[in-house]
Amino acid sequence: MPTKLTSMPEWQALAAHAHQIRRTRIEALFQADPERFSRFALALEGMLLDTSKHLITEHTLGLLVDFARAGGLEEGIRRLFAGEIVNPTEGRAAMHMALRHLENTPVWVEGRHVMPDVGRVREKMRDFVEAVRSGAWRGYTGEPIEDIVNIGIGGDAHRCAHTARIGHWVRHRKRRACGGEP
Repeated sequence: MPTKLTSMPEWQALAAHAHQIRRTRIEALFQADPERFSRFALALEGMLLDTSKHLITEHTLGLLVDFARAGGLEEGIRRLFAGEIVNPTEGRAAMHMALRHLENTPVWVEGRHVMPDVGRVREKMRDFVEAVRSGAWRGYTGEPIEDIVNIGIGGDAHRCAHTARIGHWVRHRKRRACGGEP
């Protein structure tokens, strides 16, 4: 049986640290360290991950790394990238890496090179999207599709953010149901 994460000593150290710094004000952290933003923010490919305004310190980061290592995060990432089954309840390998892989190099999932299959599905998706956009794809009434409903499995907030971002480019109305959770 897997170890309960909250019973790990690394979690206990994080909890004690959080209790210790809970009354610290973010403003005080910036005053004590004028370079805080540059040390706690990362800009990468048009995105900004800014943790400088969170209640963290260098010590917090060290404790988080210790917790991640003790919890097996590195091995989990390796298994995910290797196409191994990481969520046994689904009984299949996660396809995240293959579905987001844009290079023309092999991605192996359960010992099989899956990129040809992924490419075929992407081509079908592209054809479908173009048919909907052009009005060639008709709904059950025979009329062009005007409303798009985006429904997905919970835990993926990206589709909600992406749908909101592309709104000004799309001439179809969008309805968002972002996950199965209430």
